[in-house]
Amino acid sequence: AAEKDTTIGGGANGYLGLILTAAEYKNTIAPGTPFVTPIFPGNQPIIPAGATAAQITKIVRMHTKLMRQWKECRNVDATLKKQLINSVDEIYIQSLRNRMNGYANVTARTMLYQPSHPTLWTHATPRHDCQH
Repeated sequence: AAEKDTTIGGGANGYLGLILTAAEYKNTIAPGTPFVTPIFPGNQPIIPAGATAAQITKIVRMHTKLMRQWKECRNVDATLKKQLINSVDEIYIQSLRNRMNGYANVTARTMLYQPSHPTLWTHATPRHDCQH
């Protein structure tokens, strides 16, 4: 997570903010600089009635930037989830799996800090068939 560059959360720590709690990130990784996970900016930019060409251009550019950040953050989280799923026996994370959509609505952070298994990573054993 730290190896992938981003400007979110100060920019110096990559996407560590996706897996650390807000307190961990703020207090130990980047004091005073929170990692705010991007939210979906909508499919289309919202252009107010009567906006000038310059205003529309600015709004469209900002929407494009926000969409790019959101997609990249989502892709990094999906990659981290895939690594976690492939690294541990499913018994340790199966309580998070939805029978209809699997782990689609679960973040990597949730997998790491799931309340049903607060000591997950002290008891989990790596899968031997996993390539590192």
